[in-house]
Amino acid sequence: MAMEQKEATASDKAAHLVSMFEKSFLHIRSTFHPTGIPGEIAGKSSNVACAARTIIEIHRPELKMDCCNVVVTVMDGKSSIISA
Repeated sequence: MAMEQKEATASDKAAHLVSMFEKSFLHIRSTFHPTGIPGEIAGKSSNVACAARTIIEIHRPELKMDCCNVVVTVMDGKSSIISA
């Protein structure tokens, strides 16, 4: 989960969401996008980019040129899930 570090309740919110969904995923982790990075505009794109860099660092030993078993989904509070 890509969270904004500047959000006061980000850590608690992330812990709550991990506890709710940890059985649904092989791995679920939280990342916290720091504020004030020189040359970076704060927003969803920079938050997702920060999370992607973290994913690469975590999974770098597993990554091979021809294969990667990591799936990334981008959703936010405005995303909706439609069920039939």
